[in-house]
Amino acid sequence: MALLCLPAAAHGTKTPPAPEQVGHGQVGHGQVGHGQVGHGTQNQTGHAAHAAHAAPAEAVAVTGDPQVDIPVKLKSIFESEGKPLAVAPVVVAGGWAIAGWTQDGRGGRALLKQKADGWSIHLCSGDSLKDATVLQQIGIAEHDARTLAANLASAEASIAPETLALFASFEGTVMVEGEAHGHGGGHAGGHSGGHSGGHGGAQGAGHGTAPAAAKP
Repeated sequence: MALLCLPAAAHGTKTPPAPEQVGHGQVGHGQVGHGQVGHGTQNQTGHAAHAAHAAPAEAVAVTGDPQVDIPVKLKSIFESEGKPLAVAPVVVAGGWAIAGWTQDGRGGRALLKQKADGWSIHLCSGDSLKDATVLQQIGIAEHDARTLAANLASAEASIAPETLALFASFEGTVMVEGEAHGHGGGHAGGHSGGHSGGHGGAQGAGHGTAPAAAKP
């Protein structure tokens, strides 16, 4: 599985995905409105390409501490020699987590969901994940969404402005977990050209560009 929000990488380099194109309803049809997470951004020079070439997750030991397990999980997928992946901050609420990441001059935020066998990357995006309303539209309970947004704001208060700018540079939203339901890979690759005008409804999470991890 690829990290939706990580920077793009060439084949042979494990790097997180950049925001490419999230298909309609990839964050839930009728849930995240077009324009809320951004429609029609196509910075495929990295962010988008990564989602399409996600590296398979390597088995990693689970400690039960999300501050340890989440960075280890992301690094096992996207980090490579000469291209370290920095993961911080990590905030958690109600079985969901948001992690900021930077790598090789790119950055973004990943939304992860806790599963029986550990943390799974749900999607990657940028500043949209700071918004409790957007988190609720993705499907997170109101209390947990508000807690995540508040904890993220608090944790990022001490982050350097240049790092925050990299988090914000991730355009659009890239589904990762959604690919298992037919909303990921096809949309990421097939919608690169359209939907930049906004549909006014509440379907997709935006057609942005997200970095994708290259196959190891």
